[in-house]
Amino acid sequence: MLGYFPQLREELDVKTIEFVRPRASIITFLGEKNQECPCLILADPTKAKGLPIQQYGPHTFITDDKIIIEYLARNNGISRPAHD
Repeated sequence: MLGYFPQLREELDVKTIEFVRPRASIITFLGEKNQECPCLILADPTKAKGLPIQQYGPHTFITDDKIIIEYLARNNGISRPAHD
């Protein structure tokens, strides 16, 4: 998504991390069991109304890439991919 919509890098706080586990920067926020990639930690969970989201402590997040795309499309004025 970031390649197709580079403006998202300016609108979001994007962190690129190593793929190899453990992913310490994710564990810090979401615990050891929730270190999947991609991961979108939501600043405002109310913008995810109706979407399946997860919770860890005070953090609400999404790890499913299709749900992340849906969230970004709804809240950042981008289109959804034409294919599944």
